[in-house]
Amino acid sequence: MELTIEHMLPYAAHNLKMRFMHPKEEFQKDGILSSIHLGSGSYEDIKLYIDFSEGEHIWMYKPHLHPLSDLTKEIEHNGERFVPIEEWTEKYYTLDFDKQMKNIISDSRWINHVDYLLIQILHEHHFDTFDLIEHGLALDKNKLK
Repeated sequence: MELTIEHMLPYAAHNLKMRFMHPKEEFQKDGILSSIHLGSGSYEDIKLYIDFSEGEHIWMYKPHLHPLSDLTKEIEHNGERFVPIEEWTEKYYTLDFDKQMKNIISDSRWINHVDYLLIQILHEHHFDTFDLIEHGLALDKNKLK
């Protein structure tokens, strides 16, 4: 599995923090994803731009994401601290988010059976809906300094 444009686009409008990881050096730097350049559309031609870069290949970056298990833990997003399952269940009580979130926490394959609004909210809050952390393509926000 490799990081693809399909993985990055849902997060692109949500100030996603990325880590630039140069493959031949020990240089690493964090920044905010600012744009995606498709080029010819081939994997080798897709470039990501973060606030300090002039565009590097997609495989040189790793997004900072929350694992789905963080839905039951306090997180910080845009300066606010809250427990997503509590906050969103109260806010969207008519959509049965509580049951949907419990299902995806217990088995990430349930992600294919939840409301699209919940998927959008998960991307907005930088949750890993593609199992990127498990495949080494993203960094777990809980393990970052």
